[in-house]
Amino acid sequence: MGHRLTIAFTGLLLDLLGWAAVVLAVDMPVNRQFPFSQGLAIVGWLAWMAVMFNFSTPTWSASQTHDLLKGGLERMVPILMENLSAADLDQLNFWVRKAAHVTEYALLAGLGYLALWWGLKQSATRSLQITLGCSVLFAIADEFHQAFSPGRTPQTQDMLLDTCGTVVAIALILWWRSRSQSRLEP
Repeated sequence: MGHRLTIAFTGLLLDLLGWAAVVLAVDMPVNRQFPFSQGLAIVGWLAWMAVMFNFSTPTWSASQTHDLLKGGLERMVPILMENLSAADLDQLNFWVRKAAHVTEYALLAGLGYLALWWGLKQSATRSLQITLGCSVLFAIADEFHQAFSPGRTPQTQDMLLDTCGTVVAIALILWWRSRSQSRLEP
């Protein structure tokens, strides 16, 4: 159980770093002259894909995350666990897992945009197009991978949630970029 908590904490930390990358991606100055960080942006995108690939293994099946969620709640909010039925915990686990799909693909899109726009110096529009395509292809490949992982099942619903996460990130990037550009105009 301790190993899974360490992995969960690492995943949370990567989530926070990913959201920071999304913020950096949408508010980056036009001058992209930081060579070391350009490579880091590309490595970050690829590293997040590796983390997401790990999330598709039996270690992160519904029963495993159920136990992880239950253990975490028992330690952090024991009074909540006293009043939470088994059915409520199952529902909470379901919603946490679905929210994770949206979140991890929003992060993938933010990191992808950053890697393409800043790291590979693509135009903003081209970076968003490639990010959308890569994220959807990764969602399809991820569900395909789950078909061969014991305890995991591919679901079209999850691919739709993954795409929603990507679209949310792209919408935020577009909104932030338009907001940033309007501040620069007189």
